[in-house]
Amino acid sequence: MQRDISVSTNNNLYKIEYTNPYYYEDLGQYVCVAFINRNHAFNFVKTKLDIAKTNFPIDYADALAKESLFDKIIGIGNAQEKLADFYEVYDFARAIKSDSAKVYEEIDILANESFIKMGELCSSVLMKIEGVGDLELLDKSGVITELSSQFAKKGFVIGKSLKSNCITLVEVKSIITETSNTFETFPEISIKIIEKGAEKISYSKKLSKVAGFDRETVIRRTNIALVNAIKTSFLEECF
Repeated sequence: MQRDISVSTNNNLYKIEYTNPYYYEDLGQYVCVAFINRNHAFNFVKTKLDIAKTNFPIDYADALAKESLFDKIIGIGNAQEKLADFYEVYDFARAIKSDSAKVYEEIDILANESFIKMGELCSSVLMKIEGVGDLELLDKSGVITELSSQFAKKGFVIGKSLKSNCITLVEVKSIITETSNTFETFPEISIKIIEKGAEKISYSKKLSKVAGFDRETVIRRTNIALVNAIKTSFLEECF
């Protein structure tokens, strides 16, 4: 007999067990009961909870101990990424064995503290953006505007006249060549974030070929491609 069982829930469930199916005459079909053994399920997710309990306080403290503002931000971000497994199972653990899960509340509290601290540190970044190389291409591309928008999402303070503690150097390249039928280019973008003379973040990307039947079309498509690169991958790859 084939047993097709579908479970729908708003939370991840672990170690689900089932009774043997029996024929329910009122429904005219076989049914079974799904249940969770609390001890088995809690022990199953406990490893992820313990890893976070052991490692996150150390990683967070190490990040805070760094001297550089950007090293702190990057360090906390890296520590927070490791909380994904913890939060995958934390609510489930509290639901099935609240008493046993209490020892992990301190990690949840510390994690929330880290997000607040991250916001404070990011708001302390006074960022000045400077272009290098082909400034005309850079100005027309819209890259600086999009980069400023991405920085704002992180909570950085952006401006030209402010007394900055961090500088971002941005360069774009696009050499358009003409073939027999089309114009084409392989745009490139390079971004370096510098704090107190030291390079903290480097982002570079060579984009796919951009082509068109006239130079103006290629320029327009190039600008769109450069801005999309910043919009879709800059924060994810650098922070």
